[in-house]
Amino acid sequence: MAGPRYASNAVERQQGFLEAMAETAGAEPLVAEGDFSAKSGADAVHCWMAHRPHPTAVIAINDSVALGVLEAFGDHDVRVPADIALAGFDGVALAASRIFDLTTVDQHIDQLGQRAVRVLLRRLGGPADAGPTRQVLRTRLLLRGSTEGPRRAAMDRSAAQAR
Repeated sequence: MAGPRYASNAVERQQGFLEAMAETAGAEPLVAEGDFSAKSGADAVHCWMAHRPHPTAVIAINDSVALGVLEAFGDHDVRVPADIALAGFDGVALAASRIFDLTTVDQHIDQLGQRAVRVLLRRLGGPADAGPTRQVLRTRLLLRGSTEGPRRAAMDRSAAQAR
């Protein structure tokens, strides 16, 4: 579930997704264009459900889009993660809720904002010709229930057999 072409972060995320898919044998990427809203995620799901085959996993441009995808899957009786895996991007607090239990890539938005403010303040107090500043924050994959379908199902079967 891609973001708008005018946003460099959306383009870079899509490039990373396509590169990873190229390295995965048998994987066929399906890219749906959208924006950063939950509505664009829901709209994509309604379109996918009208065609076959359905995707087996969705990686959304951000957590808001992923939550729209999740809601629309409910409209079509598609269960996450039993029927389809779902992941977002941003690491917003709402994604960790027991209600959503969304796998997400945490990009440390709070640290990103703090560093941006420090760079801006340094530039405002420094020479006018201050060069570009580049800082890299490492992301972190937060695995949660929205991508644990097969593993969780196997664990549930093992627990039932043990009883």
